[in-house]
Amino acid sequence: MLVTMRSNDAFKGLPHDVFCFTMIQELVARTLGLAIGIYKHFAGSMHLYDNNREAAQQYLNEAVQASIEMPPMPAGDPWPAVAKLLQAEELVRNGLDLDARFFDIHPYWGDLIRLLQAFAASGDAAKIQSIKSAMSFKPYGPYIESRRGKKPRVVKPPVQFILPLGSR
Repeated sequence: MLVTMRSNDAFKGLPHDVFCFTMIQELVARTLGLAIGIYKHFAGSMHLYDNNREAAQQYLNEAVQASIEMPPMPAGDPWPAVAKLLQAEELVRNGLDLDARFFDIHPYWGDLIRLLQAFAASGDAAKIQSIKSAMSFKPYGPYIESRRGKKPRVVKPPVQFILPLGSR
């Protein structure tokens, strides 16, 4: 996969962009039954804002990023699991407490549901511990632990706009 971006924030954008684009790459490869292949990322302007320098240095000092890879996406058609993941995300966003095992999906996808739950459960030590214990891929533990000290997230459902009939 070849990605070209006009501009990329090296701290707040790049890590998330690489995750998202490689997830798309893996979804396409699994859908087509192909090997994942190489990923290349180009940015016309790669920058780090001064107000993010300290946080960026802290992120680098953690030294977890270079040593831990996500597990590979399970082989086969990923879209039924993606549909369940999106359903779970909506439930988590709306404040429902759920068990990822309810969705009857591969542990890879169940862990992604649990990561969403960890983000939403920020500051709730008991919930964070429960989520961490349920993870199949234990290297996600440091991220989940990091949510323990975060302020609770106010999770709001997406805004929906209703258009009058005939205006679409």
